[in-house]
Amino acid sequence: MSRREHHPSVWLSVRLDPDLDADLIAWLGGIPKGQRSEVVRQVLRDHRGAAEPLNLDRIRQAVAEELDRVLAGRLVAGVSSADEGDAADIEAQFGSRLDRMLGGLAAPPDAGEPES
Repeated sequence: MSRREHHPSVWLSVRLDPDLDADLIAWLGGIPKGQRSEVVRQVLRDHRGAAEPLNLDRIRQAVAEELDRVLAGRLVAGVSSADEGDAADIEAQFGSRLDRMLGGLAAPPDAGEPES
């Protein structure tokens, strides 16, 4: 008996919404064809034992608290209104790369205030 006959393949289909799942669509689009299944398998394996789903609000809160701790007592320059255009350019240029580096942790379009 062949391996396929003994252990049939399992197919997984996921429907992604272009508006709600733009981050996932971009992430999948960045994975070379022929490697997508392996990458998705690895992500599933890495998160299958998680006790609870990923809570982005808690992650953001933890990052903010750590930044507050690290930057305590230090002077951080603010952005003047003249520099706001530059900040938008920086976000446009590097924002999606940072999101990919952080595993696609972009806030969903309907994200509200963090839970307390």
